[in-house]
Amino acid sequence: MREENQPFESEPWQAEYVNTWSRLPLGLRRHLARIAPREAFQLVLSDGSDEILEAFVENPHISQAEILILIDRARTLHLLEKISRTPKWYASHTIKRRLLSNPHVPYSVACRILDYLPFVELRRVMTNVNLSSEIRSKARESFRKAFQRLSDGDTSSIFLSTEGRVLRELTVLTAKDKRVLIQLVQRPQVPRALVQNLASSSLTPPEVLQLIARRPIWIRDSIIRRALLANSKTPRKLKDSLRNQHSW
Repeated sequence: MREENQPFESEPWQAEYVNTWSRLPLGLRRHLARIAPREAFQLVLSDGSDEILEAFVENPHISQAEILILIDRARTLHLLEKISRTPKWYASHTIKRRLLSNPHVPYSVACRILDYLPFVELRRVMTNVNLSSEIRSKARESFRKAFQRLSDGDTSSIFLSTEGRVLRELTVLTAKDKRVLIQLVQRPQVPRALVQNLASSSLTPPEVLQLIARRPIWIRDSIIRRALLANSKTPRKLKDSLRNQHSW
């Protein structure tokens, strides 16, 4: 058998390797991983060496299915980086999403993906406790930027679907967000949970808080009323009016 440091580039695949794989030198296994036929893919994927898996990425016959398995089994930054730098695989949204699910994904790779990840998927990354705090912080930053790019209709849908809880993930509201919120609270029917979260949030514009206070049905709600009184954005005159109208 050849020494470990001898080249194996000219070595062809042989059927007997299926039975002798674990006894083959690392260098040979690395070479064979690059040329293995499809019927041997499971054998290569079962190899515990990170070097073998990294070499397998270069096999011209592998499909997305094998790449997804590699991502799930990857324990090294280099393997995940290598996959992300291969245009054929990085073009797949499925692969980019799977890369973000691996706790070992490099911060640089995560940043590249997060910059283009759809808004609705960023929240899942933000709440994935298996990822580093740096990556989750970057996801939160991308989430806020993506929220600002949403249309009025999409922004309205997010406020409604989250019942206003999305405000907890934001740091500022734009003129668009303010416009959408004003339109929402002026609707004949507004979910109570949305009104309560708006009344509680320090991001809610004073104009929106004033509109909430104009609805008797909401002011009679003690929880919403207390939220308005505790909110630093509620105008002082409005607070005084609420205190005068309702005894505690």
